[in-house]
This record gives sequence, C-alpha cells and structure tokens, in this order.
Amino acid sequence: MLIAYWQYDTNQLTVKQAAEELGISESAVRKAIDEKRIRSVKRGNTHVIFKRSLENMKKRSV
Repeated sequence: MLIAYWQYDTNQLTVKQAAEELGISESAVRKAIDEKRIRSVKRGNTHVIFKRSLENMKKRSV
C-alpha cells in the first residue's frame, strides 16, 4: 500500500482522525469543512486538515 508523505506529518489529520479527536462523526467533520468552519486542503480524494484549524474550532466551541 502506498502512503503519501503528508500522512506522517503530525500537524495534519485525515477526516477520520479529526472526527476521533473532536468526538464527532466523519460526516460532521465534512460538513464543517463545507461550511468553512474547519480549514482543509484537498490532496487527491482526501481532505487534509491542519491541527491548528482543529484547535481553533475547539476554542470557538468552548
């Protein structure tokens, strides 16, 4: 299996990893991305979420 180099960067998360960290579903993460509440970049078919964006979302929801 080929794994992209960015998957080893600890500052970047997949949708699944972000969902686990936030305690919400993957579809909720995708919705937040669509609504621009979480910033991400698209690499192929995968959204890459930067941890800083996730931390900012956590701060806003507290």
